[in-house]
Amino acid sequence: MAFTILSASGSNLTDLTNLSTDVSLPVNYSLDTSKKFVICNHPEALKNDMYGDKGENNKCLNQVTVPAGTHQIFFSYQYNNGAGSAAPTSQQKLNFGIQIFNPNSAELHFKQLKLGHGTNRFDDKKSWDGVAGETIKDYFNSSPASEVSIAKNGSYWFDKELLDYSGLYSGLMEFQVDKQAIITVYIYKSKWNIDGTATVIPKTDGNGKQYSGYSNGYKYVADTITLNASDLQKARRYLKLNTTGISNLKINRAAATSDLLPIYLAAPAGKCISPSTSGQNLGNWGIIYEFPVRFVNDSGKSSVTFNIYMKTDTNDTAEYCVINSGFDTKYAHLKQNGITDDVQKMYNAWKCISKTVTTSTTETFRYVLGTNSCANKRLIFTVS
Repeated sequence: MAFTILSASGSNLTDLTNLSTDVSLPVNYSLDTSKKFVICNHPEALKNDMYGDKGENNKCLNQVTVPAGTHQIFFSYQYNNGAGSAAPTSQQKLNFGIQIFNPNSAELHFKQLKLGHGTNRFDDKKSWDGVAGETIKDYFNSSPASEVSIAKNGSYWFDKELLDYSGLYSGLMEFQVDKQAIITVYIYKSKWNIDGTATVIPKTDGNGKQYSGYSNGYKYVADTITLNASDLQKARRYLKLNTTGISNLKINRAAATSDLLPIYLAAPAGKCISPSTSGQNLGNWGIIYEFPVRFVNDSGKSSVTFNIYMKTDTNDTAEYCVINSGFDTKYAHLKQNGITDDVQKMYNAWKCISKTVTTSTTETFRYVLGTNSCANKRLIFTVS
């Protein structure tokens, strides 16, 4: 069954304080580590010395070999951003492309399962909020595309022309291959000038928290979380997300203190960025968290209302949190307490789910942190 997601507006937006009486919920996530999460964010600002064309710089942004199975790609870049070496779009084409290459001796079958992507251009997603939130909404609403056959040493391309605009481009794609495939991410002038010899732009310490490579797994599925009204009447419950220092956490039954996925860099090849490493993962952009929740009315009242709040614990000003349940997907742009965006006061928490229960009910929702956000989020559960 599915929840109805509340709009991120009006009284559903509020400022919450983390109370000393709040109780941390235990959670065990199942993570299928056979599925690759291809992460494409370094270098975040696309420059004119990063083209994949053989007559240009012969570079690629990422390259990951994936086995047969289901995998996911996340990408987030800025382009034509006014810097002197920014990749231009005004006088020449700038194209973004993901190449699926078949290195096998037999035909490879590729199928796009889910897709959401876009720019903040006026005729696309229109804003950075739209890129961070609408692309994930599109992903959940999307349907599988037709299967594509790729011949030996052949390729299939997902590509987009980035038009003249100082913008953000981001997306999320789930796909399936029946054999090993090489996934390479490029910007280029002409794909016909790409010959497969491009080298990955290496990650250096001077590039901040931007990464290209992969993680093992892209979807956390929690064991069913049971919430009793009688417990919530005494104290709120919460789950910390996208961070280190989490208590009562297990991943695949093993004790853990962080839900941030280790990232294996494309270059230097194999280098691992772990949650304990300086310059750690910003916060699992594009990772899907799935929560089956059982609400139990043991209050002695004929009915009670259970509430779920999505909250940011950071003082940063661009936090895009997406909640999905069934065919309903909404997102909120959260900011620190008291910050004003233009003329609108911003809030740090969004009441995204409110469910009145007479006896008990079990339903499922999903959470995704959109691009250009930071770590340290939490779900807060209350009853009224």
